[in-house]
Amino acid sequence: MALKKYADALASFQATLTIMTQLAQDDPQNAMFGDLLASSYANIGEVATISKKWDEAIESYQKGVGLLQELRQKEPANLERERRINDLQVSWKPFLLLRAMPRSVIATGGAKLSAISQSDGQPLASSIVWSAQ
Repeated sequence: MALKKYADALASFQATLTIMTQLAQDDPQNAMFGDLLASSYANIGEVATISKKWDEAIESYQKGVGLLQELRQKEPANLERERRINDLQVSWKPFLLLRAMPRSVIATGGAKLSAISQSDGQPLASSIVWSAQ
């Protein structure tokens, strides 16, 4: 049942991505379309993360961050966009470290991905924790 919900969510996010891509291409000066396109990539990254599709998650998060960084160049004083960039980077950077580790280390539980949350539930930081076996 849960897998079906994730598949449905992914299909919905991909449809939104298609629409937002077209809108952003049609009106590149409209920053709102760029922000919504970046959100679409972030949503796809979230579903990929939940589904343990790490490479897809990283790719989606990186695309979202890239778009937000381009928009930051146009509006450097937009603090909300800066917060979103940081949030997305917290989401995907630990996966780059995990992907670089030897599979034997990950398979034996030698590394664990953990997230540290603030009291409001928002991610504060993610880290890779090594544990001795």
